[in-house]
Formats: sequence, structure tokens, C-alpha cells
Amino acid sequence: MQPLNKGQWQVAASVGGPVLEKESKPNVIPLSSVSVAYGFSQNLTAYAGIHPSTATYGIYQLDAGYSHELITPFYVQPGITYSIALNGFLDRADSETKVYPQIDLNAYWLLPFRNDFVYVGISNWFELASKKAHEQTQDRRWIPGLHTGYTLQFDNWGLNTELKYLAPNANNQNLLVDYYSPTNHGSLGIYLSLSRKF
Repeated sequence: MQPLNKGQWQVAASVGGPVLEKESKPNVIPLSSVSVAYGFSQNLTAYAGIHPSTATYGIYQLDAGYSHELITPFYVQPGITYSIALNGFLDRADSETKVYPQIDLNAYWLLPFRNDFVYVGISNWFELASKKAHEQTQDRRWIPGLHTGYTLQFDNWGLNTELKYLAPNANNQNLLVDYYSPTNHGSLGIYLSLSRKF
């Protein structure tokens, strides 16, 4: 969300995912990711990440992209950033691959007297395949997600909590799993990450 300084590195580890409803209680799917980012300039940050938990199920996932700051925050004026990325998947069992382009738009506000910030935004994944499983016609090309979060920063360390509303345009009824959502569409997601800057 907030760009790195020029020449600055950051590593981060995250855990969290969609919330499932099991026995009338919400349960978070504990998906993990590890990422690295580098500040090419004061407003351009490149990043890449891997997802260890999906790899244990035989699906290798890699994402890479960049974030660009369009507007720098100033008092109550938010900073505005956008991100462009590619999300790649490789199924180890049959060597099938999938790629999802992603475009995000975010606004963030710095807190007075601290380096912390809060943010809101929208994430947009795009389906390129014309067919779903079992040769069914692909009827959903746009997969949006809304998110908001808070990043607590201590010198070079950062602790982030994020709440997402995943795929609010997708009906979640009559599925194999029960997603926890305020509506009959999509799922809530909860994430926690720890980062270190160098």
C-alpha cells in the first residue's frame, strides 16, 4: 500500500484466508505467503511472492508485480496507489497452468504522530480461460475483492491486519464449502502479516 523508499528492501510473511462457516462457527483458512519487495524509486515498488501452503497441496503459486504511488498523502488527503501483477498457478499433478492478471487501486492515510497507516481499496482479478472445469463456458471474467486494513509500524518492523470481502459478485450458495459472508455472495477473509525493512 505505502511505497518503499528508493533502494529499500522488505520481506514479509502472511497468514490468513477466506472464512468458512463450520458447525455455525466461522473458521479462517490458514493460507500462508512469503514476499519480497524493493523500492526502485520513492513512488515505485516491485514485489514477488510465493505461497507455501498451496504448494503442500500440489499447486505452486507465484505472484509478481509493481505498485506505483499516484498521489502522496498530506494531512487528511490520502495517498493513492495502484498495483499491476500476475498470479501464476502450476498444478504439479497434471502440469496444468493458470495465470490471472490483477489490478488494484488503494487509498491510504498516515496517522498523526506515528508512521502507522490505514487503507481501503479494491482488488481486481481477471479470468483469461474461456472454459471452466468439465468444459463449461466461463461466465465470470472479473473477480473483485474489497479490502481495508491497518499497519502498525515500529522503525523497520510492520504488523498488518486486513479484512477482505472476496468475490462479492459470486453466489456462494450450494457449494461444497460454506463461505462466511454477510450476504449470499462471496466470502469474508482475514489476514495477518509481519514485515521487516532493510
